[in-house]
Amino acid sequence: VRAEAGYQKSEGSGSLFVRRVGDSNATFCWSAGHVVEHLRRVEERIVAGKPVKKVVFENPKLVRELRNADGRRTGEVVVDAKIIRYSPANKHDLVLMQIISEDFKAGASIEFLPKGAPLKRIGERVHHCGSFLGGNGSNSYSDGVLSAHGRILFKVPFCQTTAPAYPGSSGGIMA
Repeated sequence: VRAEAGYQKSEGSGSLFVRRVGDSNATFCWSAGHVVEHLRRVEERIVAGKPVKKVVFENPKLVRELRNADGRRTGEVVVDAKIIRYSPANKHDLVLMQIISEDFKAGASIEFLPKGAPLKRIGERVHHCGSFLGGNGSNSYSDGVLSAHGRILFKVPFCQTTAPAYPGSSGGIMA
């Protein structure tokens, strides 16, 4: 995920998934809310004679790197997305985006945690996939141990793990 507005720029990882919307499939992306927070602005309008505030976002870009069989980067595909839902960093720190391009296809992927699968137990190994330093770096993988369920931060429960997530990996998948 690449978010640029004025002089501010941020990058992070994201997890793509496809859902049926109406008569066609739509591609969505989950990422970290702080990656796109600087794209947010509040507009004030007059509606029926009263001031009304509305939160709007500029469209972030989703970038898919193209790599050859040796793993070397050979290019990229960049598409616009629109922000469907946003939760700031002091809440859930999540953003849900929908890819605007109709012909964009999510790459081959696997479902890490099928519906109804049990959650990992404390002490089990977990894996984090992201993109070290965002688009300027490379794909990253780290592993660790699930340390705790239900840690509270900003009144929100989180899982604690020893698997490091590197800068630019915000929004990457943990399985």
